[in-house]
Amino acid sequence: MTDESGGSSPDRNPQSLSAHASAGVECSATLSRSFPVDTIRDRLEDNEYALSLILTSTRLETVISEAIRLHYGWDLEEFENEGYNSYSLGKLITECSKYGALQEHDEEINRIESNKNPIVNLRNNLVHDYGYLEKIEKDEETQKKVRNAIEDTLDFIEAVEL
Repeated sequence: MTDESGGSSPDRNPQSLSAHASAGVECSATLSRSFPVDTIRDRLEDNEYALSLILTSTRLETVISEAIRLHYGWDLEEFENEGYNSYSLGKLITECSKYGALQEHDEEINRIESNKNPIVNLRNNLVHDYGYLEKIEKDEETQKKVRNAIEDTLDFIEAVEL
């Protein structure tokens, strides 16, 4: 779908959707082209693990939200009216898996949901565990785990968005 300028319509373009995150408090942020996968990979190469983790999980949440919305044929208002905008990333992934919103990517959705790709737990640790930021910054084993989860997730995001 294109708009008058020839660009993608915002309600069909995952890069211009409204992303919603919930951590006890509902908030929303507009996801724009400031979160392209290449930018996230550049941050990761610069060893900005915490920032890369937040950007990756935010981008993943947007992709999963968009998949659910399109699966049901909802516009953004219907998605919000159904309460999905207040779902956590883990809950959105569960819903996506349960209802086959990304059926062609079930294997990777199941890996994320089963924690074989620990992106959700790593993100939750960073957001909810006060000392985890220091652990990410100083512990090489944690950095390796974060890097691997981010790279796997970015590969998944690229596959879904193609």
